[in-house]
Amino acid sequence: MVIPVYDGAKHLRAAVECMLQQTLTDIEVIVVDDGSTDETPEVLRSFMGDPRLRVITHVTNLGLVASLNAGIEAAQAPLIARMDADDWSAPTRLARQVALFDSDPRMVLSATHFATVDAAGEAHRVIPTFGSRGRLLLAMAAFNCIGHSTAMFRKDVVERAGGYRAEWMPGEDYDLWLRLLPLGSVGVVPSVEVRYLDNPNGISHRMTAMLTDHGQRLAARWLRTLAGDGDSERDDGDQPMLVTVRQWGRASRRVRQNLRAEDSTVREVRMQGLLGAMRVVRGQNVLVRHLVVVGLCPILYVGGQVERLLRKLGNSDPLR
Repeated sequence: MVIPVYDGAKHLRAAVECMLQQTLTDIEVIVVDDGSTDETPEVLRSFMGDPRLRVITHVTNLGLVASLNAGIEAAQAPLIARMDADDWSAPTRLARQVALFDSDPRMVLSATHFATVDAAGEAHRVIPTFGSRGRLLLAMAAFNCIGHSTAMFRKDVVERAGGYRAEWMPGEDYDLWLRLLPLGSVGVVPSVEVRYLDNPNGISHRMTAMLTDHGQRLAARWLRTLAGDGDSERDDGDQPMLVTVRQWGRASRRVRQNLRAEDSTVREVRMQGLLGAMRVVRGQNVLVRHLVVVGLCPILYVGGQVERLLRKLGNSDPLR
């Protein structure tokens, strides 16, 4: 387990305790203190009697990506799990993810469902991670659907892929997942094993604009990869709407073909491709949206129109 922390003393104790209380006892917990100026060092010293805990201390703040790569480099275990210092994992989390890797030698990455909570620990919502590999591959061309604090990956594969890259911060995890996906299989524990703190001072809140920009660029690159459109590292800006819609269609077909060749399930892959294509037309004018959607999926279009009509009729008062 690698936990980077910078001035995170407020939540760090709970994060470390939940790791040391895992049902899987043969673990190492590496906390990278990235030049903290608060009580973080004191919190960590209170755990130093446990030989499973290792602390790496940066004299100055080097940033999240440098801390993550330092933790990976220092790890001795072949499997590395991730969690932020203000999140919490269930006692069964590591054991369940390790079991996934034991069941599939080709697995390079695993994740779990997670819940977001407020400062009082009250759950806001549960966010499932797609368990179908085909659906997950396509969904990653729309958004990052693997929670960073739920991830576990093979150390050697991540090092071979080049580790985390600072130029994609704060989407450094999204970038890494997209470089890992072509290298092996992905597994999902179908239960909530991680609680995310919805922290208004967290990176995702402070760097929302950059996170959105990086996410859109990474998603477009991955869509080109799935569609077979050449260099996935190319960054050529926004594609025309119809080009992108066709890319979703090609990506869906290629994913289904590859899954069938592996004797894997293709369940929901076509629908995920249609959903992705429909996302492309959301910003278009009404006429374009209607024409594209009816062309992509007439049954879904007609069903949606009927549902809207019934909803309108249900809200009307016949006595007025």
